[in-house]
Amino acid sequence: MNYATNIAIVENGRVVNVIWGYIYQLEEFAKNGLAAIPIGDLATQIGDVYENGRFYHNGTPVMTKEEEIQELDNYIIGLEYETTINDLEV
Repeated sequence: MNYATNIAIVENGRVVNVIWGYIYQLEEFAKNGLAAIPIGDLATQIGDVYENGRFYHNGTPVMTKEEEIQELDNYIIGLEYETTINDLEV
């Protein structure tokens, strides 16, 4: 694998930098207690927490695009359900 992507540099469980680099360079970035985690298009920022393989921003999990879409779909389905129930009760 030889492709470039966004990489979160993590120190003591906190993102200290977000860089653009090649996957094969991860070991170069992960020195002196730092971890280099490929994040692709994940909206991770400096200051986010990295815990148990997941990033958190202000205590909220940073979601992938797929997770955001699923959450939006669930919200819309819930609204449609409520609207249908309310229409039936009228």
